[in-house]
Amino acid sequence: MSGEHRGGGDSAAWRFITWTFGIGWGLAALLRTITGPMSVPVEYSARIETTPAAIILSVLFFLLPAIMAFTVARSTRTPLRRWGLRWPGLTPLLIAPLVALGLALLATALPVILGISEFEPSGMGEVQRLAEEQRIEALELKLQLEDEGAVLSRKIGVRLLGGLILGLLFAPIIELPWRGLLLTGLSGHRFAIASLTAGAVAAAWWLPHELLVGSAGVHGSGIWAVTLISYALLGIPLAWARIQTDSILPAGVLAVTVSAMSEIPALATAGGSHLQLELCGMAAVGLLAAAAIIWQPKTAQSSEGGRAEQ
Repeated sequence: MSGEHRGGGDSAAWRFITWTFGIGWGLAALLRTITGPMSVPVEYSARIETTPAAIILSVLFFLLPAIMAFTVARSTRTPLRRWGLRWPGLTPLLIAPLVALGLALLATALPVILGISEFEPSGMGEVQRLAEEQRIEALELKLQLEDEGAVLSRKIGVRLLGGLILGLLFAPIIELPWRGLLLTGLSGHRFAIASLTAGAVAAAWWLPHELLVGSAGVHGSGIWAVTLISYALLGIPLAWARIQTDSILPAGVLAVTVSAMSEIPALATAGGSHLQLELCGMAAVGLLAAAAIIWQPKTAQSSEGGRAEQ
């Protein structure tokens, strides 16, 4: 990775982390103290009813890192292009959803290969899992499958297109803080360390949100922990895309499309628990992360080669 503006980048990154986590986590604690529990279990199901406080907290955690990144950029007079807010060309943007599709297919294949699940593209396997967990979504999904028929192929197509469009729109919000500002601030470190650190910090940011209103209350702490670890590991291929293209836009498209495709393994298999499927999904992300470290982006290779010669 390039060491350009390393000192200023480190300073900006630390300022960003300090203020973002201080304000965000502090407001989360204050909101929890004032409003009490932010999610209420609905009787006879594992569904969680969202409260107004939970909506406020979700919006806060979604927007605050980007707001702080723009604030730091303005205060340090840093051009946003330096943090990757630039057009990368069309090809990387079209490749990113295909990478997400490949990741979803790998996450679907792993539980089948390991004997955990069987390939069942009808979606009824997921209905059975939800029913075993006594979740009302089982009936909702069953009715949807009966009404719409072969829903899997349609979901894949819609989510590939949606990931491309929404990824472009939301990249300045979801990727500029982490793969833009923070990753640039870590440019003096090796690619593996810098990318994993940025991913881990991004995952850690969501801890209060997940504890207060996230998936822990519905799916249990096991799935919640695996999801955050997977997001941290995904930071490595996201950083690869950011550095290789010198833009955060492909990383944004990849991140949104991976999220949009995350339920494909459950819809395409029967058998096994949601935790087992999430673990297989984490393994798939880990394999992609390992590939990104082995075949590093060109800028990172040249930078690390220069350090080795010194």
